[in-house]
Amino acid sequence: GFAEECLAKYSRSLLAAFQRVFKLLPLFAVVEQEVFVVHGGLFRNRDVDLERLRALPEASWRRNYPNPLTNEQLAKGEKWSEDEEIIFDAQWADPHYGSGSRQSSRGRVAVTFGEDVTQRFLDGANLALCLRSHRVPQSGRGFELEHGGRLLTLFSASRYGGVLQNRGAVAVARRADGDRLLPGVDGLDAAPVVAVAARREARAAGDAEKAAAEGEGQEEMGGSSSSEDVCQQAAKKCSSSSAARSSMPLNPPPPMKHLRLTIIEHLVDSPKALAELAAKGGSSSGKSGVARDEATCQVRKILDQHAREHKVSIIQQAVALVCAERERIWRRCRVGDAPGSGLVPRARLHEFLGEVCGEIAPGGWEEVLQQSAPHLGDDVAYGDFLAAPRVRWFHHGSTSLEQLAQATAEAELRLAGLASLFDSAKNGVVTPASASEAMSRLMPSLQESQRKEVARALFGEEPTSLTSVLHKLAHFAAPPELSEAWMAPALKRLALLIEKHHGPPPLHKALIRFFLANDPDRNELLSAEEFVRGFQSIGAPTAGGDAEVPLLHSGRLYKLFSAIDSNSTGTVSFLELLIALPDREGRHAPALSEAPALEGEVPAMLLVHKSAVLRLCRALDPKDKGVISAAHFLELIECLAKVLDRPLSGAARQRLREELPGGKEGVPYAKALGAASFEVSAHGGPWRLQRQVSAHGGP
Repeated sequence: GFAEECLAKYSRSLLAAFQRVFKLLPLFAVVEQEVFVVHGGLFRNRDVDLERLRALPEASWRRNYPNPLTNEQLAKGEKWSEDEEIIFDAQWADPHYGSGSRQSSRGRVAVTFGEDVTQRFLDGANLALCLRSHRVPQSGRGFELEHGGRLLTLFSASRYGGVLQNRGAVAVARRADGDRLLPGVDGLDAAPVVAVAARREARAAGDAEKAAAEGEGQEEMGGSSSSEDVCQQAAKKCSSSSAARSSMPLNPPPPMKHLRLTIIEHLVDSPKALAELAAKGGSSSGKSGVARDEATCQVRKILDQHAREHKVSIIQQAVALVCAERERIWRRCRVGDAPGSGLVPRARLHEFLGEVCGEIAPGGWEEVLQQSAPHLGDDVAYGDFLAAPRVRWFHHGSTSLEQLAQATAEAELRLAGLASLFDSAKNGVVTPASASEAMSRLMPSLQESQRKEVARALFGEEPTSLTSVLHKLAHFAAPPELSEAWMAPALKRLALLIEKHHGPPPLHKALIRFFLANDPDRNELLSAEEFVRGFQSIGAPTAGGDAEVPLLHSGRLYKLFSAIDSNSTGTVSFLELLIALPDREGRHAPALSEAPALEGEVPAMLLVHKSAVLRLCRALDPKDKGVISAAHFLELIECLAKVLDRPLSGAARQRLREELPGGKEGVPYAKALGAASFEVSAHGGPWRLQRQVSAHGGP
């Protein structure tokens, strides 16, 4: 994301300067001996305190966060140092509703921390509050008080990623006596110029007008008597909601004696987003057209975000290099094989690969081949070795639908938004024509034949109901990651309860009725409290209590909610719930025929050199539309091939013309060259690398 944009618009030297500045920024701060400030959260190690943090060597924190250990390193018993754990948790930890530290949905090395962790750390340091960010507040607001009012999540980016509808917030800190913390800095208490002040939520009494008049998006916590009232109200609200989630005793948060925090919320649309919406609005009619465009925009942005988050692994890069330089490597091996036996020593092969392809970091060719070609002997049959690597481009099929299903779930569209995507007539029926239109809007990079194949698998040949379409779409999405063994059978039993109380089956129709029955505010999303109350009302506690599924009390229902809420927004949509709940017949995604893909040295060359091609594409796209003409794209590939002394043959050029995506609209080059558009494999001979479409970044 940031690195790619910086390299595309400026230079590597500027990116390096940013990285040097980032390493100078503090990981933690204590404000006025009352507030602990950190980006992510608190620590899995119970013994970490302020003195331990102050004792961290400078070299330990002026660095990138540690990379996750590989499976091979874990098998060898390697572990992070205590310093590395602290640095990672400070940047990646999130809170959860229960106690202790648990594995996070962000990945196998990230953790979440419970209320007891917060209380122990703050009490030990004699602090009142932990202020952190890192995650969009589950309330959808710009801030959220948790853990008995002692943990404040503050998130400054409203409408995060251009997809979510959350507010943003900033906190202005003053001493309780009114003095500024930073003397001489004016304007700290002024409303942000670009921000649109968000109204405070109406109080429980429901007096929306009074609530709007009271504060225009400002909340106060801290030392003065007027602001202590607000702090106590927030603490009571937090304590009452937390009490349902945890059986541990709750203490009221200690009032801050020296500081007053004023929280200012905002809701800002970027100029680009407004321009996109205005442009789209001109091509649609009425509210339904705007709703369809907004829903399409949300799903498309998540698909694009996923494409940016995928990165090429070192092993994929190495296999692509071998594929691209196959002929030259063979010639070098043949020269080194004086007897003509077809064999070269493994150490010599490592040398030849380094000479022809360049060195691979980290570990070099020897380490890469240990992982990807474990059956490489002391003498290598280089013909078999070079025949196995394979790179394919524009590999689609079921992968496309998996990405679409996951993106549609993460966009957390309301039922009306889902209907606007697929049911343009708003009559509950999806026709082949509306299906084709939906696919062209959602997946423009697919060729027409591929779009028809995907639409046929998802929608069928005849008009069908919207709920049936969503049911099929859910089969393509990966179910949520469940951290405990009892969760999967518990979800199965909850699905049966839904059919029993809101049936008759099938599940997706009963689930609609359950969902609407437990959505009192009619916002078409379920909060954690609504989720728990809904399942309690149909007898969830009685569905467990045996060896397979323990008693499903409210604490365990909150755990299930957290697992289903994979994007951590604090609410779940109908589609998220549908993906999580197994139906009677199980998950059986319709089979898709594999779309044709370009294979051989040209895809390998593009994968290896895609950063250079992307930079040239952006140079040909001064208005930053994200597309260039197919003719320009083909010309770039031909130029790259000439520079590498591998000019394209006439057949290769013709095949490229046939396979290039985009049609008249041009080639969406970032998506066409994204790692998810390439499939890398090497199976046969000494290789054991199964096909990999992409490798996901992050922890």
